[in-house]
Amino acid sequence: MGLCLGLLLTAVVWMVVQRAERARLEVLRQAQATALAKDLDGWMKGLGQVLHGAVGYLGRGTLPTRTEWRTYVDTLDLGLTYPGFQGLGFAQWIPQGELDDHVRRLRKTGFPDYRVQPGGNL
Repeated sequence: MGLCLGLLLTAVVWMVVQRAERARLEVLRQAQATALAKDLDGWMKGLGQVLHGAVGYLGRGTLPTRTEWRTYVDTLDLGLTYPGFQGLGFAQWIPQGELDDHVRRLRKTGFPDYRVQPGGNL
């Protein structure tokens, strides 16, 4: 009888401990998920600010030269502020009638193989 009571008590204690452990793990998971969501939200807001700054820089009237843009982006030091950030650029709209002049101009600046992708008429 004592053995059965001991086994029953052990089983009850084991079940209580299991439930408590599951509850603790769920609280931990929720805390980690909340922290991750907060970090991601901060990351995205920061990147949004980077993009707003770039829009402000590009909206000043004339497009920057290649050197001016590189200086601007290098000054932001995005790799340090946002580890894993791979680049910040913009694409210039080139009307079809100006495409040949654009390609010729870029090739003269040290990019002999420069071409616009995709090619053809859009």
